[in-house]
Amino acid sequence: SLWIRALRGVLRRRCRIGLATLARRDAWLSATPTHVDLVFALSATDLRVRRAGLDGDPGWLPWFGRIVALHFIHRSASDA
Repeated sequence: SLWIRALRGVLRRRCRIGLATLARRDAWLSATPTHVDLVFALSATDLRVRRAGLDGDPGWLPWFGRIVALHFIHRSASDA
């Protein structure tokens, strides 16, 4: 679709990362009727994504009907 092509172009230009690389990440997901929380290990953070500012909380997404929050946690080797 046009939207996906535009998104891929922005990702390539702003942070030199592909859509699949951005979306395919290990995370924990918690969903309720009003919220979606995604929890990522801080050690797995991609600096290209951070530099481009794509790791901020989206907050309320009217088209999704939920509040989306991203969380980054420190995990030690013993937590794995």
